[in-house]
Amino acid sequence: MTRNAYYILRWQAALLMLVIASGCASARKIEGSVNAGNGGGEKKDASIEELLRLLDLRYEEINTIKALVSIEVDSIPPVPLRSFDGEVVYSKPRDLRIRGFGPVFLRPIFDFVARGEDFQFQTLNDGKIFEGNLNELLSTGSIEGPIKFADLLDVLGAVGTPFIDPSLVTALEKTDEYYIIYVIVMHGGKGKLDKKIWIDRVDHQVKKEEVFDLSGLRRMVLSFGDYRPTGGIIRPYKISAEREGLKINLRFREIRMNPQLEPVDFNLKGVNGAQP
Repeated sequence: MTRNAYYILRWQAALLMLVIASGCASARKIEGSVNAGNGGGEKKDASIEELLRLLDLRYEEINTIKALVSIEVDSIPPVPLRSFDGEVVYSKPRDLRIRGFGPVFLRPIFDFVARGEDFQFQTLNDGKIFEGNLNELLSTGSIEGPIKFADLLDVLGAVGTPFIDPSLVTALEKTDEYYIIYVIVMHGGKGKLDKKIWIDRVDHQVKKEEVFDLSGLRRMVLSFGDYRPTGGIIRPYKISAEREGLKINLRFREIRMNPQLEPVDFNLKGVNGAQP
């Protein structure tokens, strides 16, 4: 996978995840300290190896997701749809569906399906279906729709447990409040900063992720909050994303972890009799 493909498709990166079996015991030990830290506010110490194993373990917990979300978009220039409710369906490693509903009587607005490297998008007002390559869509952000899906996929893909490719270089900084994991991509014999991940030292939850482009400029900042246990898995119910000229706030209203999914859950063609 090229550096660019990894960067824009990191929400699909579970396909590349390696199971570190030897790290499960250490990761569960850190998870135990999460509960203890939430009660007394005690800061816990951990090595970078333990933190990376913990993030891997959290990825392993999730195979499928069904969720209801509320999304607010504040951008310059303004997008046509600034707030809407939606349904998100996800299946590891590559399948994602987003359906948007308008504020009046929950009227369907759009339907978006990404499977592998392909996508389909349907505007439900006229039923027309657009199809294409997901890499190109996320690179350009262009599509006839109420929002830029490149931005929305950034937020939906960041479920509070950023994926770190084992082939990348990592470094750890400890502050009084946070662990900061630096993820570095080696390119032409030189290191380029890919992202910074901020992990709370009390509850060991990811609180912030800074994403950088190839030139080293900070492209987006993702923030996570309102962590709750759901189906035995602790997930953030609030995610926000900010970059120049854009802020997206996403709140999960309901999450079902690892539900049984059917092929129809990702079937877009034929909705309302539409044709591509």
